Amino acid sequence: MTQYFEQANKLIQSKTSFTSVTILSIEGSAPQDVGAKMIVTTNGLYFGTVGGGKIEAFSIKFATKYLLEKKKFSILEKIYESQSPSIQVTWNLQKDIGMTCGGRVSLLFEKYNYNQWSVAIFGAGHVAQALCDILQYHQAKVIVFDNRQDWLNKICLSLNIETKYSKNMSLEIDKLESLSQIIIMTQGHTVDVPILIEALNKNIFPFVGVIGSNSKRKQLIKELTDKNVTTEFCENFFCPIGKKIGNNSPQEIAISILSQLIEERDIYNNE
Repeated sequence: MTQYFEQANKLIQSKTSFTSVTILSIEGSAPQDVGAKMIVTTNGLYFGTVGGGKIEAFSIKFATKYLLEKKKFSILEKIYESQSPSIQVTWNLQKDIGMTCGGRVSLLFEKYNYNQWSVAIFGAGHVAQALCDILQYHQAKVIVFDNRQDWLNKICLSLNIETKYSKNMSLEIDKLESLSQIIIMTQGHTVDVPILIEALNKNIFPFVGVIGSNSKRKQLIKELTDKNVTTEFCENFFCPIGKKIGNNSPQEIAISILSQLIEERDIYNNE
């Protein structure tokens, strides 16, 4: 139990949203004891177990939907209010979860949702530097990726801004929080495309944007189609990015991009 509280405290200190799952009661056969606990983040199981196998997989799915959905969600054709801080459920192991053993299990799901605003920036160029200069004063968790350490060194140092050197930035997509806003502004088109493909195929990010022009957008869509990106996803990104304000200086481009990020963030949060 001490380990559970240590792990939960780590998430609380880092303001990472999670769902705590506890077995409250068992009738018949069940693969864990009353009081067993686990922690689930938006990336899946983080710590602990409530029995493994089907019951754990089903609980992780439930906990993740509970954490991500803003108003209501359904599992087993029952509608749950996702805004409540805790939900108690009772499942029939055979009928509801599909286990061969009989019995029932009751679990408590407790949500710790920090509604963290996460921004992932790919490319540490002049616009990224100017954007981070502003984001350091916002309640956003920012990570900047680049394959050039000398450019990463130019990003402002702040408690909410992290930099990471990466030879292959497209591989970083799988490590991002599912509600991150993604901005792609690397040193070239050939570097942008693999990152964009991974982000669109993942299909869990509320905002994916690429710096560039309308003609660049057309070229990107053509390349995505040629690379067999699912049709419904291949146009699901912003390019150009930023509101139509200001001049072409990095500082004013950064302000226009931040304006769009805030607007899209608020639209998503209020849906």
